Amino acid sequence: MPRYVVVQTAESHSRLRPSANGATAGTMLAMVLSLLMLVAIALGAGGLYFIVRRKDYKRGWLMIVAAVVMLANVAIMTAPME
Repeated sequence: MPRYVVVQTAESHSRLRPSANGATAGTMLAMVLSLLMLVAIALGAGGLYFIVRRKDYKRGWLMIVAAVVMLANVAIMTAPME
């Protein structure tokens, strides 16, 4: 089985530099985290709707657990590294 060596050069980090339209990797991460927060809020509200209105406890709690997992992922991604 062949082994591969990864060499980091200035060219390999070109994707982190601003592109022609000014977008960077940081703006993409911010957009993804914002979308995760919005989806987590929607899932939590939907879970409450299923529990309160439809009396479907299983689906409601699964949606709430999925929302909590998403919020935990956002918290992990935004936590300081040091």
